[in-house]
Amino acid sequence: MIIRLIRNENDRPSYLVEALYDLKRLAVASDESAEWIGEAVASLNLGERDAEHVWLSATVLEEHGPPDPQWHRNFKSMIDYAARNGWVSEVGWVRAHIIPPT
Repeated sequence: MIIRLIRNENDRPSYLVEALYDLKRLAVASDESAEWIGEAVASLNLGERDAEHVWLSATVLEEHGPPDPQWHRNFKSMIDYAARNGWVSEVGWVRAHIIPPT
């Protein structure tokens, strides 16, 4: 799953969910700076950025899922795997990699 952050026509952040069925990875992609990414995820109530990663709300991510019970089971498995590896915060945010701009 990839969250693509974009600057819309009003110069405000918005996002698209890409690779919705790829629940083996979680990443944030943008052509903007790391600072802008941090501001964008905060203003969109998606989560926050630390020095190296973005922490995203698992609840918000799951809300983007299709009405498919199997997808939601797979999503829960992804979050459980992340939790076992220490990649889920106390407030339920899951760590995502930042894909650098190309």
